[in-house]
Amino acid sequence: MAKAPQTQGTTVGGFQISFGEAPPEVVRRVGAATSPVAEAMKAMPAPQNGKIAQFFVPVSVPDTITDPTEREKALKEEARKTSNRLSGIARRIAKGDDSVNFALRTKKEGDEIGIRVYRIAPVAATA
Repeated sequence: MAKAPQTQGTTVGGFQISFGEAPPEVVRRVGAATSPVAEAMKAMPAPQNGKIAQFFVPVSVPDTITDPTEREKALKEEARKTSNRLSGIARRIAKGDDSVNFALRTKKEGDEIGIRVYRIAPVAATA
């Protein structure tokens, strides 16, 4: 399909405003693959008899970062980003099901830094 020619407009703030065809429709991926972490979080059983389901998501940085100080800073930054990503996944899962709630903690286990994901009891809503 050929594009319609654009007509020239004016320049505002250094940007050339032009007029042309409408933007294409937004295409949503139906049945898109779910991340393995999201699948694991959805499959976690609810707390029972004081037992809380949990798993560890390790964080890593490229081996090309060899300076110990820089490596530590990179690991902390990657842990922060991973925690934010997992927190978003947890919010999306909990948004669809009020009986689900998660807690995330950044931890050092052995010589690995990562995020431990806990399935906890839902918090009662306050009015």
